[in-house]
Amino acid sequence: MKKVWTTVAVGCMLLGGTSLALASGGPGHHGGKCGDQMATALNLSDAQQQQMKQLRRDGRPEMMRLHDAMEDNRDAMHKLDPSAKDYQQQANRLTSEKGKLVEQIGKHRAAQHAAKFAILTPEQQAKASKWRKDHPKKKGECRKGGRHGPPMGMPKE
Repeated sequence: MKKVWTTVAVGCMLLGGTSLALASGGPGHHGGKCGDQMATALNLSDAQQQQMKQLRRDGRPEMMRLHDAMEDNRDAMHKLDPSAKDYQQQANRLTSEKGKLVEQIGKHRAAQHAAKFAILTPEQQAKASKWRKDHPKKKGECRKGGRHGPPMGMPKE
């Protein structure tokens, strides 16, 4: 079980940052300031930007469903009574459910990332990959304006 959690956690970390970097759009978890900067740095065409936006729209209901299921799982876990005779069984069941949800989220993000990457030209893919390699994402980076400066191709302010 520990190996599964480690694999899922690493996968989510690797895929989440690139999804943010490739997405273009409004504020929120996938897009916002970093997505807009990356769209500009990659010189996405209007058609590519529309395709990215459509992918986000199409993927949003599934991600919201998974988010709501995670929230329900977390609430159920908090409501468990440790003094109940079947507490450990209930906790095990909820923990197992959470693991499956985390796996589904990771797979959904991976599919979204692959679809977004496929929209890019080979030159844009190379530029995005290089930028991602040279600028590892750190938690909160996009919301705080970044720690490594603007994306490749963007002027420093």
